[in-house]
Amino acid sequence: MYTPEQAEILAIQVLGYIAGTEEELQRLLTATGMDSEALKQCAQSRAGLAGVLDYICQDESILLGFCEAARIRPDEPMRALHALQKTPDSGAA
Repeated sequence: MYTPEQAEILAIQVLGYIAGTEEELQRLLTATGMDSEALKQCAQSRAGLAGVLDYICQDESILLGFCEAARIRPDEPMRALHALQKTPDSGAA
């Protein structure tokens, strides 16, 4: 079971993973319509971090790549997403 804080940490790790590959970062920005400034703001709210987790959960290739790199089970991002969705957004991660 993830606490909201643990889920936020995992989501930030996902962002780092995606940002580590220019191609993946561009895919995220294109899919969401965000620019780099909006992405930075996204990382500062639970709703934004939940969106990042939702994004990765919908793309199996990114999900599996991240999970392998992070050495976690593929169901972990979805569990973290559920933890964030149950928690009111405090406006700061």
